[in-house]
Amino acid sequence: MSKKEKEEGKKELIFSIAIMGHGCEHLLRPWKKDMPILRYFMDNVRVYSRACVPDLESVGDVDEFKDMVSDIQHRFSEVPENETASIVSTYADDERFEYQKKIIYNLAHHKQSSLGPRFDKFNVFENIERASNLSAFISNKEFSFHINSPEEKVNTKGKKELYKTIGVHVVDIRIKKTSPSGEVTYEKLFTPSSDLSNSNLIYRNGVTFILQEVLRRPELVEPALRFLGFEGATERVMTLSLEQIYEFFKLVGISYVNLMDFTCRACSVGVMPQSISDQFYTIEQKLSVKKSAFGKRISNKKRNKSNKRSNKNKKQIKRSEKKKQRNNKK
Repeated sequence: MSKKEKEEGKKELIFSIAIMGHGCEHLLRPWKKDMPILRYFMDNVRVYSRACVPDLESVGDVDEFKDMVSDIQHRFSEVPENETASIVSTYADDERFEYQKKIIYNLAHHKQSSLGPRFDKFNVFENIERASNLSAFISNKEFSFHINSPEEKVNTKGKKELYKTIGVHVVDIRIKKTSPSGEVTYEKLFTPSSDLSNSNLIYRNGVTFILQEVLRRPELVEPALRFLGFEGATERVMTLSLEQIYEFFKLVGISYVNLMDFTCRACSVGVMPQSISDQFYTIEQKLSVKKSAFGKRISNKKRNKSNKRSNKNKKQIKRSEKKKQRNNKK
């Protein structure tokens, strides 16, 4: 801690984002151990993943995105002066069973188009059981922000509004303040507006608003736009990589990040064997809970409560699986 921090205390910026769109991960090309980006994501980024299992699709519909983002924003707004670990973990627990039911419904009705080329992987019970949980990033990921095709035309007002629900949504910004005596308090800096593009980092006006109006750092607007791929008069980027987002985090001086990923975890080299998915999953789970003050380890009491909820969900899923099997025999 510097002399100034000892006298005035320490301030750390916590950013929370939700990513909606398509995803493709470079799972077989992980970051090297000595790379700063790996250390940052291991220590400073808490990841929630809807798909959670490496090389699995994320099942959902773009029509749901607006309500999902609003729900997440509301959850952070309800706890404006506290740490954020419980917000993310509670969201994961609350959403898990409903998401699992959605997967099972698609399986039962043989909706292969909804589950994609990894349809068979959803027949592995453990893959459904692991959904909607904390995870970690150990390699780059490419995000794309369209509905059906990168070449599709956005020529109606309704479709333009729908497009605003896709992207990298800033759902919360707060400062963690540690006084010289060690007392920790939190200050919320940001309340999202009804126009989702104002807090969406794939829009020029979203980047400008966050840096200029919320963080009061107008000098960072131009370099941030450059890092995020805006060229000329581009108003909206169609793709972003995790490495580009990392450069934005470092530029702005973000100490900690809650990254909520609702995109697919498909591997960039095609469908990988389940055994390889399991290996990556085990590594990521070990890194999913942060040891630093950013993410406190779960207490035994909370862990037992979470396990009871998980066991209840397992029984419900198994009943749904048996019902699906009976229906298939008819």
